[in-house]
Amino acid sequence: DGGPRSSWAEVRREFHQAWLSESGSDYQQRLKNLDGLLRESWKEPSLESMAEETVSLHVSRCIFYVFFGVWVTEDEATVLALWRGLATFFVQPRLIHRLAFNLTLYPIMSLRAQTLGIVRKYRLEPVFSRMNASMSPGNRRPSDVQFYDEVMFAIGFAGIGGATAGAVSVGKFLMAQESPDVSGGVDFGGRDQAAMISIFQKEPQKFIQETCRISSPVGTFTTCLKRAEDLGILGGGLSPAGTFLAGVINVANLDPAVFPEPLRFDPFRPNLCDALTWNGKAFGADEDKYLRICPGRFLAIEIISHLAHIAIGASKSPMLTRPRGARDSSCKSQ
Repeated sequence: DGGPRSSWAEVRREFHQAWLSESGSDYQQRLKNLDGLLRESWKEPSLESMAEETVSLHVSRCIFYVFFGVWVTEDEATVLALWRGLATFFVQPRLIHRLAFNLTLYPIMSLRAQTLGIVRKYRLEPVFSRMNASMSPGNRRPSDVQFYDEVMFAIGFAGIGGATAGAVSVGKFLMAQESPDVSGGVDFGGRDQAAMISIFQKEPQKFIQETCRISSPVGTFTTCLKRAEDLGILGGGLSPAGTFLAGVINVANLDPAVFPEPLRFDPFRPNLCDALTWNGKAFGADEDKYLRICPGRFLAIEIISHLAHIAIGASKSPMLTRPRGARDSSCKSQ
């Protein structure tokens, strides 16, 4: 039901305890190491290459390293990058897969198997076993294999996929170019690439947040009703339990009643943190109000920032992360 005792809420807490505790020494040290690792592996960094989908190779390496302390090989990164490459298959309704005679499912099944193969190669199973064992009996998975398949699905699809989408958009915006998913034309206020880079160097997190408001990396959701509800659509009336739903939350980010001139790029908007990114008000809100909020949203910001600083030839990327639940100083209650 999405409540604090739900399976998802419990898994999210495990994510923070096992991997994403911003106050943890491993997490902080691994973030510091990203700069050197990226500079060594990214042979020809540029904003142009950051704005290409191939940046998913670097994103996948960064995410796997911060989680597990392993800098995967280029071949393994190519496999993990498919979590972004196959994204269109993941979000298609079941009907579409059936119309395609389930042929679209085979690449997904292969990717999940290959991802688990990487987990096994580096003998990471005990991490997932401990996490599964710490879950409450009602939410514990029947087998550890099922648990780490589900967790790696989340890390791959939402983590690698979402951070890659954000990185591509930031790369485009740094060149004063709009990303392909934005229709209507982004208003950069006449700024050129140099001016956009200057803003980023002064306020990297605000730059990334405003980019992701206009071009949201995680803005859709799917769910299944556990009880009959009146959704207020299709003429009203109760939708029965078991109804599958899909929706888009990030269209609210372009609501002119909330964000005046919504396609105008302005990282200094007073209500920037009202944007719905990463499955809710990702920055500045009470996390308990958004139980499905992405637990890796701050990590995504860090990785995008590292990539951008290297791409523009800046000095070592600054650390942006604050303790879990802390507000950005600009994120005031409205």
